[in-house]
Amino acid sequence: MKHINISTYQQLIKTILASTLLFFAVSCDKIEPSEDGTYTVYSGAVGEWEDSEPVADHTHRVWIEKYTGPRCNNCPTADEVIHDILNQASYRDKVVATAIHATAVFGTPLGNSPDLRTDEGEAWCTNFFGTTASFPAVLLNRQKNGSTLNTINPTSPFTSDIDAIIGETATVALAVESHFDSQAGKISITSSIELLDDLADDITLTVLFIEDSIIATQKMPDGTENAAYVHNHVLRGLVTDKWGFDIDCNKTRGTARKVTLRADLPEGSNQENCQVVAFVSDKSSRTIYNVATCPIQ
Repeated sequence: MKHINISTYQQLIKTILASTLLFFAVSCDKIEPSEDGTYTVYSGAVGEWEDSEPVADHTHRVWIEKYTGPRCNNCPTADEVIHDILNQASYRDKVVATAIHATAVFGTPLGNSPDLRTDEGEAWCTNFFGTTASFPAVLLNRQKNGSTLNTINPTSPFTSDIDAIIGETATVALAVESHFDSQAGKISITSSIELLDDLADDITLTVLFIEDSIIATQKMPDGTENAAYVHNHVLRGLVTDKWGFDIDCNKTRGTARKVTLRADLPEGSNQENCQVVAFVSDKSSRTIYNVATCPIQ
């Protein structure tokens, strides 16, 4: 009978255990296709890009990225302006709004109201405005004047700025659809993109959840506090990283790709009042090429 050296035996056992642990670690992180061929997102993983049919809708849409908070007494005026824009027939399918609650100065909740700030919203705010943000403030597709972000005070109508964007031909077509996947117990989101022109730079996809009809105390223009204030299109959380993830495609006109992600709804959100927002942006400049939204079916 051949004898095995004890140290060799122990090393063999360690190797087997390490290999077993590695197998399970890889297996848990692996993105497996579901029955419909799409991919699931768990623990920060992202779905796989695949070829897509061309996107039928080439509308160039505008993302109203409004920075706000319950302690911003001029923000209700901005809400009225944006509400009016969203309800105009000429903008209804061309404008998407998101209210991003941020900063300790403006975003700290009043009384027992929920805290509507998010880590991603705070990061965006700091990146775009530094530590001296003045609310309300709006960005439209994160466009710039030269090297400076074009920041708008939304307390008065800004439709001319919107018109200037939607009047341009879209460079990227974008469509998004979502539903609750009962099998996975997740929200399933499919984003499809088509390049309508050649691109020089890499592009990313960002996907997030917004929610309407949240009741939270709001400071009003006259200095009073309204405990029954209704906050709409509030950023509740992101499916992707805050700066998105790379769109796997060549950068030539006619390229069409899609990806399906699955994620949990942010804690405390009401699915009936939530929507998905997706946007495609330049990886370097952060300028947004197009945006799309859809309800959760």
